[in-house]
Amino acid sequence: MSSYDLSSIIDLLKEFAVFGGYSRQALEKNYEQKKFLMEEIYDSYVEKDIVNFLKVKNVFGFSRLVKILANHTGKMLNVNELSGTLEVERKTIQHYLNILEETFVIKLVRPFFRNSLKELTKSPKVFFIDNGLRNYSVDNLIGFEQRLDKGEILENFVFTELFKNFGVSSIHYWRTIGKQEVDFVVEKGNKIIPIEVKSNMRNVKIPSSLKSFINEYHPPKAYVVNLKIKEKINFKETEVEFIYPFELSFF
Repeated sequence: MSSYDLSSIIDLLKEFAVFGGYSRQALEKNYEQKKFLMEEIYDSYVEKDIVNFLKVKNVFGFSRLVKILANHTGKMLNVNELSGTLEVERKTIQHYLNILEETFVIKLVRPFFRNSLKELTKSPKVFFIDNGLRNYSVDNLIGFEQRLDKGEILENFVFTELFKNFGVSSIHYWRTIGKQEVDFVVEKGNKIIPIEVKSNMRNVKIPSSLKSFINEYHPPKAYVVNLKIKEKINFKETEVEFIYPFELSFF
């Protein structure tokens, strides 16, 4: 692959990470028209179809929940905190989360653990099925390079690619009581594959949390998804491969 081809693919990936994959706006070239189409998709799908078809009673609370979840992309959820913030009963929040999962707006990723004394076992993380829907929910459709949330939207993009390949039940994250964390752990048969996502990587360097996971579980392969580096190095007996996000399609 030539440097020109790679640069073009990365540019397209960054655009996809902002506007998502709904076909009409993904194929549209005009920026303002893309924004208009994204608004149309959000209004018709989230605020009308889901709300009306599933007879959501507290429309305002439901809409606020979607926006809060979008601002918490890739972060752990606490249903009790959401209930307090929105002043909505816990069981209602849980019901709304179920609706959003079943209608493919979000997915909740559970933690990977083998040692409940050292690793988190319960709190899920939230990801959106489509980046454009997530970004519209936080009212931010500016270009990738101008964003302050590059890490969050790249991580969400990686989730969507893994979800296409494995389904949500095979995807986890890892976090210890001491706050060491790996973005994703994929269970594939009897194999576990740790994946770390870095939006601003400049040098070939294995993240410390990924090293901790490798020390604990000794996987044969690990991946660092980034926008700059294509490389393979070894750490202990694990091959760590630095890959581009679009290579997850071949994963």
